Amino acid sequence: MKYDDAYKYCAEKYTSMVAIQNQMENEHLNNILPLNKAYYWIGIRKNNITGNWTWVGTNKVLTKEAENWATNEPNNLSDNKNEDCVEMYVKRAIDSGKWNDEPCNKEKAALCYTASCHPSSCNNHGECVEKLLTTTLATAMMAFMEKNVNMLCSVLLWWPQRMVR
Repeated sequence: MKYDDAYKYCAEKYTSMVAIQNQMENEHLNNILPLNKAYYWIGIRKNNITGNWTWVGTNKVLTKEAENWATNEPNNLSDNKNEDCVEMYVKRAIDSGKWNDEPCNKEKAALCYTASCHPSSCNNHGECVEKLLTTTLATAMMAFMEKNVNMLCSVLLWWPQRMVR
């Protein structure tokens, strides 16, 4: 599926497209995923206004520490200079587990994730509420959370992904 279709699919069926935080996660995905000759879309896209690579689930800019580009990537070498989406090479002979910029209209598999939530993890995601919701609504949601921690946690993880586009 094309990148936008992959994004919609992940948001509707799961939580969002996968956001890979470190080399260990890259290695784990490369080890457990089956070979797909078209490879996999992941949750990074170039922001056409700033030119920054950005996580689609949080709108946060990809940091240098989290980068995992293949050799000489990103290179934007397509004919139309429109390599604005990111694929992950899985089970590839060279640069396996690394990333490549690709045109978003190419067909690839969607790499999605489902958030798992527990009471202690809500605090790690509270910043999303503060940035995307009004103070009044955020306060009301936090009060609700005290009574329904597990249910709201899922909402907090779901809400930012829906607000990105």
